[in-house]
Amino acid sequence: MATIKWRDSYSVDFEELDEQHRMLVKLINEMFIIVRNNEIELPPIHQIDELIHYTQEHLNFEEDLLEKAGYKLLAHHKEVHRTLVNRVVELKEQIKNNTEEMTSELYSFLRNWLTDHILKEDMQYRNCLSAAHERGIL
Repeated sequence: MATIKWRDSYSVDFEELDEQHRMLVKLINEMFIIVRNNEIELPPIHQIDELIHYTQEHLNFEEDLLEKAGYKLLAHHKEVHRTLVNRVVELKEQIKNNTEEMTSELYSFLRNWLTDHILKEDMQYRNCLSAAHERGIL
């Protein structure tokens, strides 16, 4: 499996969110490279904890921004976020016991979730953020 490559199609046209999404890509890729190259003993719990922490900060920032912008699908978006965090925490617990196999599953899950989430869910709020920015709300 390859690392994630940032594409312009992932941009939500809001620089701070794009930067945070790029950081998530970087953290997910770093974890994958460490595991692939056997640079640390498995499981890479520290890297997973760092990723979970950053992800939660990002999701909170994104949700606050969407609330200020008046995003109508915010409740659904928050639920999608909660589902992600719960699944990553579940996988982390499984990794403590099954190391390599579960670490690969976590990377695959995160890789697919991030790209799908940005391209499907996050693109839905793109116009709302743009309109809020134009009105001076953001």
